[in-house]
Amino acid sequence: MPNSPPSYAASKSRPLHGTDKVAALLMTMGAPVANRIMKHFEADEIKLVTRSIAELKPVSNAQIETLIEDFATHFVAGA
Repeated sequence: MPNSPPSYAASKSRPLHGTDKVAALLMTMGAPVANRIMKHFEADEIKLVTRSIAELKPVSNAQIETLIEDFATHFVAGA
């Protein structure tokens, strides 16, 4: 698909935690949406997330799906 997010399933993926989850989710959303979201972050949060984005190892499609489902669940619950 021409407009689909990049696939990160090429290699073995590792469990994601904390800031890596945020980084992977923002990368999946694409730059325009990620930039709008990150405008609400504090300066130290932006540093942590951008560092995680730069250092993020490949993330599988299954992990991305799980991240999106977890985010949606927490969002609906108001967390």
